[in-house]
Amino acid sequence: QCVLRDAEGKVLEHTTDAAPPREAMRRQLEAFAAAVSSGAAHYSCSGREALLTQATIEALYLSDRTNHPESPLRLLKTHGYDVSDCGLRIASRPLVM
Repeated sequence: QCVLRDAEGKVLEHTTDAAPPREAMRRQLEAFAAAVSSGAAHYSCSGREALLTQATIEALYLSDRTNHPESPLRLLKTHGYDVSDCGLRIASRPLVM
């Protein structure tokens, strides 16, 4: 279970995935194999999507250290990436811890 709370502890969002971690890996490998066999340029669960996840994690840690809102998108741009490189469309707003 993953729970996102605000500064007062109020639950903002939560999610539960009953599948074991190996199930997520299986889905990623199947998506990769399907992309290779079909010649697709992109596929779900790719490293491109992991860029946004990593930027979000880095923004969380940075926000905790600086006590200021940090944007995953700004971190991506710092390293020469854009959200389009992640294969996703998201709203541009800072994460606040």
